[in-house]
Amino acid sequence: QGLGRRQRQMCIRDRAYTMSTSRVLYAMGGGDRNKTGYDHTSTWAGWGGLGIYQEVPWGITVYAEGKLRYSVSDGDYLFLGKPRETTRLDGRKVLTKRDFSFYGLAPQLDYTYTRNWSNDELSKFESHGLAVTLTRAF
Repeated sequence: QGLGRRQRQMCIRDRAYTMSTSRVLYAMGGGDRNKTGYDHTSTWAGWGGLGIYQEVPWGITVYAEGKLRYSVSDGDYLFLGKPRETTRLDGRKVLTKRDFSFYGLAPQLDYTYTRNWSNDELSKFESHGLAVTLTRAF
């Protein structure tokens, strides 16, 4: 039984609720089963989240979302002596200047935040990201 027998099954549900022409709410959730052939790396996971798209004054569009994910391994994790459990929080905020065009592209500022809690000390972390990009989808 090696990694060549890896299987992944996913179930994802996303819904968009249009509240007005300038505001859309998103609800997302799902689960997955990841089988690798080894109990300590095979996992069950579930997640859910909310997002909002909002056009605000000054030609700016804001998209913000938050997701919470929980996963647990089937068997005892190496050197831990019990199944690894992980809870992950992801946040994202994107600002797009929709009324400014540079060759048909709009500037975008994308901030991400991730916090990972786990009973495995090596899997605990916190990270921040910031990207400045150009986008055509606005």
